[in-house]
Amino acid sequence: MNTDLVGSIGVAMMLVAFLLNIADKLSNDSPFYICLNLIGAMFACTGAVLIKYVPFVILEGTWALISVWALYVYFKRDFKLPKFLTKEKISDNTLIWWTSQMDAEEVSFHKCHLDKLPKYMVDEFRSRHGRSGRGRLWVPAGLGPTSIEWNLASTVVDYCAGAGGIIFNKKDLRCMTGVPGKITDLRMNPIN
Repeated sequence: MNTDLVGSIGVAMMLVAFLLNIADKLSNDSPFYICLNLIGAMFACTGAVLIKYVPFVILEGTWALISVWALYVYFKRDFKLPKFLTKEKISDNTLIWWTSQMDAEEVSFHKCHLDKLPKYMVDEFRSRHGRSGRGRLWVPAGLGPTSIEWNLASTVVDYCAGAGGIIFNKKDLRCMTGVPGKITDLRMNPIN
């Protein structure tokens, strides 16, 4: 068995998954991405076992185990309608800060925007940063709904569908002056 070929196939599979994710062609929570990583790690681990290189056996074995866990989590989820299609009780105490990738980069570049936000919003922003939004919501623990009902008549729906939204407490709206992005209520109505 050609150990270089086995290891190279595995590494190539993991790199393809990574490149597709970075290029926004493949989500890191898609089963195809997880399977590419799992199979790639198994091949790379096998190659490392064949050449008896323990550090890579540990690295690739761990990578494979994490991928198995990610697949388990993926298939364990309840298969419900996507969150943005479900109805949930609307709270008048929470708003959504929507940022496109360009807005997020501007906020990161001008760190002064982050200085004026509450810590929970900064934490959610950092969690969101680097991920394409595609209408996803980042929700601080205990702050509100995990889904919204899209108001297709909203003037900002096209922007929000390609952005990432961070749920925040309405009392913190005063901190948002001059921060890039758009703010809506949970019914997708723009807040001026």
